[in-house]
Amino acid sequence: MLQYFAATLVLSATLLFVVQPMVARMLLPMLGGSAAVWTACMLFFQVALLAGYAYAHGLAGRLSIKRWTALHLVLMTAAGLTLPFSFSQTVPDANAPLTWLLTTLLLRVAPAFVLISASAPMIQHWFASTTHVAARNPYQLYAASNVGSMVALLGYPIAIEPLLGLRHQNLVFCGGYIALGFMIAGCGVLATRNSEPRFEKTLKATESPTWNARGRWLVLAAIPSSLMLGVTTFITTDLASVPMLWVIPLAIYLATFIAVFADRAFYFPPKWTPAVAILVVLALALSSSDANFFVSAGAHLVVFALLIWILHGQLAASKPAPAHLTEYFLILSVGGALGGLFNAVLAPTFMSYAIDYHLALIVALPLIVWPVVTDPFGRDPWKYLAPGLIFCAGLWMTYEVGSLAPKRGSSVALVGGLLLLAAAVIYLKPSFLRYVASALVCVAAFEAADTRGLVTAERSFFGAYKVFDRESHTGTLRKFSHGTTAHGAQFLGEKEGLPTAYHHPSGPVGQILGAIPHKTVAVVGLGAGAMAAYAAPGHRFDFFEIDPLVEKIARENFTYLSRCGDSCTVVVGDGRRELASNSALYDIIFLDAYNSDSVPMHLLTKEAHELYKSKLNGDGIIVYHVSNRYLDIASAVGAIAKDAGDTCWVQQHRPSKELERSEKVMPSMYAVVASKPETLEPLRTTGTWRPCPQTAALWTDDFGSILGLLK
Repeated sequence: MLQYFAATLVLSATLLFVVQPMVARMLLPMLGGSAAVWTACMLFFQVALLAGYAYAHGLAGRLSIKRWTALHLVLMTAAGLTLPFSFSQTVPDANAPLTWLLTTLLLRVAPAFVLISASAPMIQHWFASTTHVAARNPYQLYAASNVGSMVALLGYPIAIEPLLGLRHQNLVFCGGYIALGFMIAGCGVLATRNSEPRFEKTLKATESPTWNARGRWLVLAAIPSSLMLGVTTFITTDLASVPMLWVIPLAIYLATFIAVFADRAFYFPPKWTPAVAILVVLALALSSSDANFFVSAGAHLVVFALLIWILHGQLAASKPAPAHLTEYFLILSVGGALGGLFNAVLAPTFMSYAIDYHLALIVALPLIVWPVVTDPFGRDPWKYLAPGLIFCAGLWMTYEVGSLAPKRGSSVALVGGLLLLAAAVIYLKPSFLRYVASALVCVAAFEAADTRGLVTAERSFFGAYKVFDRESHTGTLRKFSHGTTAHGAQFLGEKEGLPTAYHHPSGPVGQILGAIPHKTVAVVGLGAGAMAAYAAPGHRFDFFEIDPLVEKIARENFTYLSRCGDSCTVVVGDGRRELASNSALYDIIFLDAYNSDSVPMHLLTKEAHELYKSKLNGDGIIVYHVSNRYLDIASAVGAIAKDAGDTCWVQQHRPSKELERSEKVMPSMYAVVASKPETLEPLRTTGTWRPCPQTAALWTDDFGSILGLLK
């Protein structure tokens, strides 16, 4: 019986964690391939999990297992009418992408997901009510459930996604859903036949958990949830928002649950906890330096794993008697949803900087030092009120006031850092923690004060943006950055009409626009609007930008668009979708849409390329901006061109030292694709163009893997 119940939970967990990357992958192209899509989806899944756990807790002890089984199977049958998953092709509202996404998930995914998620506490409760010898510790079934989750998460990017398209994944999921219904029916029969008559009386007689214990569970569930989403965003912002990178932090998250909830629990050795605190500081310092991205990402994943192992260990060590199992998991799901709410909604709404991950690390630091299981906030929680208020004031001054008062940003950030340090000295009694906190504060203050000459810092669903000025002997350069990557620049004063950075006339952009005849140009991705500088009288440049905030920043802080006047228009929406609905034809189409340094995959597929070709005038060309620090995007473009029978040339442009110093030209890499080889002949004398590499696998709307593109 134990093995059968465990197998049922393994299947339900497998379905639960296959559907998450599958559905997010289906929705990703509709929202520009943004890393925030996964964070928002995770918020939904956490809230839906909460609903499933609330359903299980509400019926536990109120319905007999026989009636509960019948009710659950009826509900599963009704929810099955929403399968297979499909989503409306209606273009989401660019001003409210999060609302559109959550509403879509609620209507299409929630019914089946909620009922599957209820399986874990429901099946464990049923097993605890039996006469089986292992019924005294039903939590070992939770470990079995997490094993199924791990199998799904690791199997999705390794086997499922490469072998099955999204349509077939959907159908396989439907088959698993039907199988789960039959297995749950079997669990209900077994639990009814082997029920313990005194179980319900024991359930009512067991003393309820204290509110202090419930508060511990809530905090210890919320912080790891926020850390998981934060480290995922940290990795995917500069690499790619793809299932393979989504599942790594989530798999680590589940692995710690398996370790601490197993029959023979494996906890983190307490004596090594101070070392983890030091590692947190080192990881933050790495991300603030020029260290290799993969080294920094690896360090953060290690720190994340150790932190949540400690926190989940404290969570598992404080679990209640089996009689309160469903309440325990309900509170855990509330904490998980609160962590997701902070990262997906509160942080983007109230913080100009993308620091939610850093804040979660700071909050986790004191939690891992004290044995939260026995005394989380001290015997007198009021004594922490004063340092807590000082701490919050310091954070606000360090990050927010610095952005609102650019000229005094560094000094205000320093004051905020000192307040944080004062709070740490009061709050953290062990002397070694004072040094750790001091170092952490220094890193945080450096992050805020590092952007000298800050003009504005703003954030939306699609990312965090900064505009700042840099002085040099050649004049003032205003730069626009998204995440960690420059997305355009402009000189102030005499040179403001000169496109610079990636778009300088000496680079591939200037060469293409100077050699290829054109009157109509489409540009997917606005940035600072530097491409508008090339719009001559009688030309038309149409810009497609998914984030309304980017257009606002470009118009308020740069003059490229205003100088262009009526020759330039900006269409707000996903470039691929807007091009498809646009009746205009173009001589050149530029693909220059990035999320920080991450290129949206749905713009680099076979189907997308076919769309671009259908929007070209005669012998028009397609230009892909393939500059990337970590991925060989040129190979992906080469594979697309090869499949389409097109000619593809690529140029890695490295400006001279003089141009870098005087006109701030940045290295760039562009690929050009044309149906006829002779169309590209005028480019031969403009720069060092060469054939595109064709070693990568072809990306389609159903398939895409970054493994073959890693540099």
